[in-house]
Amino acid sequence: MITTVAVVVIAIIGLVVVQSGKTAKVVTPPAVRSTAVVIESNTFTSMNSVTPANNIVINGDVAYLTGMTLFHYDDKLNLVQNTTLGSIKISRNLPGDFEVTYTINPGRLWSDGAPITAVDLLLSHVITSSSYAKSAGLIDPNNVALTPTFNSGLYGSVYDEHVVGIPAISPDKMSMTVKYDTNIPDYVLNGPNLSLPVHVLEELAAGKSVLGSAAENATANDKFLSDVIGKQTAALKAMGSAYSTGYDAVTVDSATNPLLLVGNGAYSLKSVDTNAITLQASPTYNSGPALSGITTMVIKQGIADGSPSAQALANGDADIYQGQPTADAVAQLKAINTITVITSSSDAYEHIELRVAGTGGALYTGPFAMSGGQKAADLRKAFLLAYPRAEIVAKLFQPINPNTVVLGSVVYLPGSAQYDQVASVNGMAEYTVGTQAAHTATALALVKKWYPTAGSGNTPATAGWGGKLASSAYDAHFFIFSQTANPQDAQICGTFQATGGSNYTGINDPAIEKACTALQSATLPAASVAKLRLEIEKAISKDAFFLGIFQNPQVTAYKSNISGILPAPLSPSLFWNFWSWHF
Repeated sequence: MITTVAVVVIAIIGLVVVQSGKTAKVVTPPAVRSTAVVIESNTFTSMNSVTPANNIVINGDVAYLTGMTLFHYDDKLNLVQNTTLGSIKISRNLPGDFEVTYTINPGRLWSDGAPITAVDLLLSHVITSSSYAKSAGLIDPNNVALTPTFNSGLYGSVYDEHVVGIPAISPDKMSMTVKYDTNIPDYVLNGPNLSLPVHVLEELAAGKSVLGSAAENATANDKFLSDVIGKQTAALKAMGSAYSTGYDAVTVDSATNPLLLVGNGAYSLKSVDTNAITLQASPTYNSGPALSGITTMVIKQGIADGSPSAQALANGDADIYQGQPTADAVAQLKAINTITVITSSSDAYEHIELRVAGTGGALYTGPFAMSGGQKAADLRKAFLLAYPRAEIVAKLFQPINPNTVVLGSVVYLPGSAQYDQVASVNGMAEYTVGTQAAHTATALALVKKWYPTAGSGNTPATAGWGGKLASSAYDAHFFIFSQTANPQDAQICGTFQATGGSNYTGINDPAIEKACTALQSATLPAASVAKLRLEIEKAISKDAFFLGIFQNPQVTAYKSNISGILPAPLSPSLFWNFWSWHF
């Protein structure tokens, strides 16, 4: 912003110079725009995107803009450490004794001016370690009948399985050292990171609704450290309540508690209403790359993919769009001569998954339950066979990207070196090879074994699915699996492990558990990784509860006068390098 203003001022000064005796003629150059308007089809629900019910793309995008972490992925799938904010280094590497030190650089600030310290990293331990939760008198995260005190959805992770004790904070409070019981793979990804400011959690727990002074913030930061180390149950429960539900909001305005808006990102959240989310550059931001010119980011929310999005760009109501429009909408976008359109594939895919056991403490005795024996197994297979995957791909997505295929793997995506070979041996060819008519006939035969009069039936659908994935009232879910990282376990174990934070099916398969444990416990040779991933896919096929449909085509459209837009395969695809955007 400073550079842009300086250039404009110099240009004006240069134009005011005139020859003696002549009337000055001042020409003001056009102002360089500093506001970008982005279209999102989802609607905002929370400033904390880590709770299970609020782990949706738009919340994550806002969190990315308002909170800078220790690393990010670029558009080439390179993991880039954020050395402006801090560093992550192995400090001890012995068998059964693996230590990593996470350090915050001096002078980094939250948006309220409070210093960022390693004590802020300690929150990651609290919201991820189930052993800590139990020892501190909090709700056992492994008790599926109850909601964890800090409802983060991160329990059961690699960190949770392998962390030893409470991390050690350095005397200057700028470094935190974590001890693990094994050389965990992807230690950068799987370790602690910044999320919410801990001094704010303490202040929210105390019922405060105004920003604290420097002294108050420092006291709150110290109190968090002592509360965590001392396992002060009452204080932790109060902060857990603020963490789990206190950040939920569909509206942000002048009446919103300003403590909820404190972050360390390039932008601060200014307002949210039914139409738009407005973010403005934070004057204290020094946790990452400098902005190149966009000082206000406006996200128009709830605008459907397709013609509405294309029309908004054509009318000049928006500058940038990314989504999954229809072929007709892509044609509309390409017909707008003031925008650039990029069609690519993301590392996200649509899938269908079936509930096989209860989650969240509820029992499940529906038609697909594992307890239902061969009958339930036949019905699960029939459902997956009958699902019109080929028709969906042919009618909706091949017109956008002719290379889109029906997925034959849920670990590897089309175009990867391993895809064809894995898809041929993982057991999913049964659902992919052949015609849909043949699949449907096989499905009907399976159903008629148990229901001789079965035929055409209902086609039920439920909206607002985000908060219902854990409900045993539903037998099937159809939604996007969106990858945010590329770890050794392919980021799928959280979906298929019994304790995984994204396990909405209730699956608990010993073969999956064994393979995931191996993938998460040590850095392995590529051949070993491939073998273990294949074992997971074979178990998924055997259990017949999860099936990919198509890799999501990704259409990005933006005004041709914007520079820096480079869509990436991983979420947050559009925003990953927002700091480079400028007009």
